[in-house]
Amino acid sequence: MDLLPFALLWLFKSALKNRRAGAVGPGNAKPKSPQKQTLSTKSKTEPRQKETPAGAGASAYLEKLAVLESGPNQPNWKARRPNSQYWGRWQLGRLARNGPPNEPATAWVARRMPWTKFKDDPTTQTAAAVHWARRAYQELRRSRTAANAVRAGTLHGVKVTWSGLVGMDHLVGRGAVLKWVRTGEDTKDANGTAGTSYLKSLGGFDLSAWNPSKAPQKKGGANA
Repeated sequence: MDLLPFALLWLFKSALKNRRAGAVGPGNAKPKSPQKQTLSTKSKTEPRQKETPAGAGASAYLEKLAVLESGPNQPNWKARRPNSQYWGRWQLGRLARNGPPNEPATAWVARRMPWTKFKDDPTTQTAAAVHWARRAYQELRRSRTAANAVRAGTLHGVKVTWSGLVGMDHLVGRGAVLKWVRTGEDTKDANGTAGTSYLKSLGGFDLSAWNPSKAPQKKGGANA
């Protein structure tokens, strides 16, 4: 019996099988889904990573201060505890709203404004908050005690920056800030919040836009 035709048929089938196997081998395989999965995972996690970076400016400082003062649901223009003197998104007290009586009312846009109007006036609230924070920053920069604390970098185990001092000043006042610098003794507000908690939370923001040396002085005003 002639086996040559059978041998040729067997060789042909073997060659065809090997060719099909090579078509789906590692060198010819199509890329699979891991790359798409990686991109999808990244797109879902990116928004969570978008937090206020250290060194952000004065506007970012005010945004974070608002969260600390009136909660995470921002903007909270109508924030106020019953019968409290602290009003609005930044919980501005009487002095922050009205200023010293010997200063012109033009510098204190919320002076004598009643709560019924203040709570519905975001423009006035923002202007008052900027003015109060900028004033604190400029006055602290003129303080040798505060300047030495910032120059030291770390004091009483806490990192000290200008924005942190301004935030602490907002919560517990200038006297408490300077007392902490000199003695390390912390002060708490009426809610039991320590001044140094604001020093830490609000540290690292760049408030140089409020620096008097960069403000035009001819018209008697500083940059907002």
